[in-house]
Amino acid sequence: MENSVKRDGGKRGRNALNMVVNVTVLLFLGYALLRSDSPLRTKIREYASARAERVAAHEILDGLASQGRVDSGRPTIIEFTDFQCPYCRDMHDVLRHGSAENEFHLVVMHFPLEQIHPLARPAAKASLCGQAQRSGKKMNHLLMSTRDWMDDTDWGRLAHEAGVPDLKRFEECMDAPDTELELARHAAIAKKIGVRGTPTFVSYGGVHRSVASLEELVKLAKK
Repeated sequence: MENSVKRDGGKRGRNALNMVVNVTVLLFLGYALLRSDSPLRTKIREYASARAERVAAHEILDGLASQGRVDSGRPTIIEFTDFQCPYCRDMHDVLRHGSAENEFHLVVMHFPLEQIHPLARPAAKASLCGQAQRSGKKMNHLLMSTRDWMDDTDWGRLAHEAGVPDLKRFEECMDAPDTELELARHAAIAKKIGVRGTPTFVSYGGVHRSVASLEELVKLAKK
């Protein structure tokens, strides 16, 4: 009888100890999770942020596909760019090569950082107005590969060099409300995806911020 009581008492003691240990572990895990600077919580935030970016990227690309502007079955990258951004200019040849080799379809969207690049916005308008006359690629190449336009903002001369067929129409486009509306549309898309700087690349694989190698861009486009 006495031995039975001792065994029951020992069992209750072990159970109580196990309960204390379990509660302590749960409290520790809860504290680790709730701490704003904890590695676990940081990882959770990073995962949630990446997932939200992928969802937004899919919505944007699906929207462009519904407008017939991209082929949803083809690897595609949206580049948010600024023609005065040195990092964007460094990426120009990489993007041209990837596009020329059909590694991905490139869609250029404008995110002029006007506070530090005062000519970025009119350059973006020149790009859009060149694109309106099927001269967008040549115009973008001139803007990215030359610097004289930063000293002499003769957009009509640049349009002539880019082979824009109707220069009068180009000049009208530069001042047209519709051109401003298109830039505003690009800004709204950039805001939705959380673009903060240039270059930023968006694809079905998610978002890549800042410069990237061709291999990184191909991987992003094909995810």
